[in-house]
Parts: sequence; structure tokens; C-alpha cells
Amino acid sequence: MTSWTPCIATSWTRSAMALLELWGGMNALSPRIRAMIINYDPTQPGALSVSEFCMSIKISRSVFYKIRSRARDESTAALHPRSRAPKEPARKYGPEVTNELVRIRRQLRADGWDYGPRSIHYEAALQEGFPGRQVPSVPTIARHLASVGQVDVSIRWPCGNSTHSNTPSSAAL
Repeated sequence: MTSWTPCIATSWTRSAMALLELWGGMNALSPRIRAMIINYDPTQPGALSVSEFCMSIKISRSVFYKIRSRARDESTAALHPRSRAPKEPARKYGPEVTNELVRIRRQLRADGWDYGPRSIHYEAALQEGFPGRQVPSVPTIARHLASVGQVDVSIRWPCGNSTHSNTPSSAAL
């Protein structure tokens, strides 16, 4: 029997993660650097050009102009990065939705149909009075089913192995 290893980060993702760690992330500019950008005046005698200034603090000119524009529009709010949180928080479904999803799953299973999250989503969308009036997405249905222990274990194959040459033998299953 041949063993296999699960998918690991590719060299591209490792180098991108290292770059983000080195740079400090997407919103890495401190309020001090942002204040330097906002207060910079290229018309002063002996001042660096915008390109030289940007190179000295290791930012692109586009970032420079975005921060300056935001400072013009929002004043001191430009000293801090905008929130990256979603404007609308994720929908919360109550226990009645989970109970209905489990009921649909059991009914599909009893009728001999496929009873995975896609099938449940389809059946729930056909219902008139689904609790909460909005059917959860397929991944959300899968999470709800997993949270109440209503999942079947499936084998995950290694990444990039379309021929499944490393598949476990039937004796190992």
C-alpha cells in the first residue's frame, strides 16, 4: 500500500505568505507613516519628489495618492485603515432551520434519493414555508449538518492526483 500526504501550501503561497509577513499584511501602514504621507508637501524648497518620497518610505505612488485622497475626503480617518469586516454580518440561522434541514435529509434518505447538501438545498428551495424564509447556501447546509453530527465520512484524495494511483486498496478500506 502506498502512502500519500495531504495537500500542503505550494511554493507560491509560501512565498506570498512570507512577503505578507515581511510587509506586515495588507493594512501595514502605521498611523505615523500615514501622517507623514498626509503632511508631505512637495512644493517646499528642497523637498523630495513624490516618487523619491514614496521610495524612501517603501510604498507605491498609487498608495500615496489613495491615502492623500482619503485624507482630503475623510480628514483624520485616513490615519487608520478602513475596517475589512463585512458591511453586513453573516446570516445567523436558528435551530428551527437546522431541524428542518435534518428533516429534509431524513426524508430524502428514506425515499432513496441523494441526501447531500445540494439535494437538501434544492428540496428546501421548493418548499413554500421554509423557516426564516431564506434557504441557506449549500456550504452553510453542510456546516449545519456537521454541527449536529449528520454527515457521512468521505475519503479525500491527494491534490493534483487525477489518476488516483495512490488510492488505498480495497482491503485497507
